[in-house]
Amino acid sequence: MKRMSRMEGEKPTLMIIPMIDIIFFLLVFFM
Repeated sequence: MKRMSRMEGEKPTLMIIPMIDIIFFLLVFFM
């Protein structure tokens, strides 16, 4: 049970990190 909840907690962070990277790149590109 703990491993399952831990996996679910780690997955969103892995998805959010690339999103922030893409947003930062777009901001720099438009600037």
